[in-house]
Amino acid sequence: MGVIFGLDLGVASVGWAVVNENYEILESCSNIFPAGEAAENANRRGFRQGRRMTRRRRTRVNDFRNYGENMSLRYLIMN
Repeated sequence: MGVIFGLDLGVASVGWAVVNENYEILESCSNIFPAGEAAENANRRGFRQGRRMTRRRRTRVNDFRNYGENMSLRYLIMN
């Protein structure tokens, strides 16, 4: 006797069921999650934007330092 395990992944829920070969339900369960709030999304988006700005600023500074180091080496080699 074989069994089949089914899984249902939704946006705000997860469900599963175990059925036999005749598709009779042996066990099942579902979990429903609370809906997200728009205010929580805005807060998370603000923090993410801050991290991106910090990373971009750090990258610009590092790129400028690397450029300066490369140019000074080129200057020394040419003279």
